[in-house]
Amino acid sequence: MASHYGTVVVRAESNAEKDELARLRRENRILREEKGILRKAAVFFARGPDLPR
Repeated sequence: MASHYGTVVVRAESNAEKDELARLRRENRILREEKGILRKAAVFFARGPDLPR
């Protein structure tokens, strides 16, 4: 798995490990998306009422 966060090489030895890796990768992707949304919301609300949105 390569991304802008670095490169990770993992060898899963069992189906349980593969399933866990898939779950963790999915969770990580969702958390990154949520973090981006929260970051944008913080900027939006930090502007104040006088500035155009």
